[in-house]
Amino acid sequence: PCSIIHFSNQRLRPICEKNAEIYKWFYSLTFESKEKWLQSQLIYSANITERIVYQLIDILAHMNTKESMVEISVSQQQLSDMTGIARQRVNEVMKELERNQLVTLYRGKIRIDSPQRLAAYMDDIDLSIRDPRLYI
Repeated sequence: PCSIIHFSNQRLRPICEKNAEIYKWFYSLTFESKEKWLQSQLIYSANITERIVYQLIDILAHMNTKESMVEISVSQQQLSDMTGIARQRVNEVMKELERNQLVTLYRGKIRIDSPQRLAAYMDDIDLSIRDPRLYI
């Protein structure tokens, strides 16, 4: 799970006046996250399966691994929270992916059995801003 940290301008200004490097660091963070926020708006219009697959591939992209099978410590409830999709629907999609031998489900974990085949589910999504498949 992740949290959003917000610094109001009133609190941020004194910090930055004391150390310009902190201001530069905060400013650079806005650029790193901008493409993710914009891409998330495009993903929201995709179907449920594509949205869940996108989230799984994005998690893999952040793990920076090129392995053929990858286990991630994320539960279906956490996927539900990340995607905004009801847990019951997440479970249905994950069971479908498991039947197609793309993932194996464990309690609190998901093993991605074929990242490349799973990523193919995103072929019809507009990934013009950020394509996490490039990082796996």
